[in-house]
Amino acid sequence: MPQPPRVIFLAGIVLVMSQLFQATIVMMMAMVSVFLVLGFSVFTCVQLLIVERFLKKYE
Repeated sequence: MPQPPRVIFLAGIVLVMSQLFQATIVMMMAMVSVFLVLGFSVFTCVQLLIVERFLKKYE
C-alpha cells in the first residue's frame, strides 16, 4: 500500500532540514577552527616581536 504524498513530502522536508542543519554545524566548526588558527598565529607573531624587542633592549 503506497504512502500518501503528504507523508513523503513531510519526510523530504525533514530530511532537507536535517541536512542543512548538519551543513551549518560543519561550517560553524570550520569557521571556529580557522579563527582559532588565525588568532594563534597572530598571537605567536606578536609574542615573537615582543621577545625580540625585549632581548634587544637588554643586550
